[in-house]
Amino acid sequence: MAGGRRSAAIVASQYLRRLGCIATVYAGSSESRALIRISERGVSKSVLMLLTPSEVNEIAEENDLTPRRFRSNYEVVRQGKNSIVIFQTVYYLTDHARLPDDGKLRDLNPDLNWLTVDAQLILPKPGVKPYGPLPHNVIYA
Repeated sequence: MAGGRRSAAIVASQYLRRLGCIATVYAGSSESRALIRISERGVSKSVLMLLTPSEVNEIAEENDLTPRRFRSNYEVVRQGKNSIVIFQTVYYLTDHARLPDDGKLRDLNPDLNWLTVDAQLILPKPGVKPYGPLPHNVIYA
């Protein structure tokens, strides 16, 4: 069985699910600056994303914010004139990945998609309460 950090996280989440407890498994990578979360609610991946000043202005305008307010509540760190924010992609299981409604077994077809994108969000900085996640489509855009 080949695998690494993500495979181990998936196996761990499947094992914990069989125990019948509520559990969340995290797998992080400092190299790719990504954090994967696997729980009963599904799978999500968070990454650090660099935004140019023009992208910040566009996102702020779409969400009725000033660029200054966006930076103070969503920007994790500044790199020159660019902003770095936390971007989260939330995935959900397709019908092919769920158990059949009739309970019967079916043949696995590896050509089918098992996960699909549910939401793409820019998360507020940790500790910021009045502002929620902002939708920002970059996948399939």
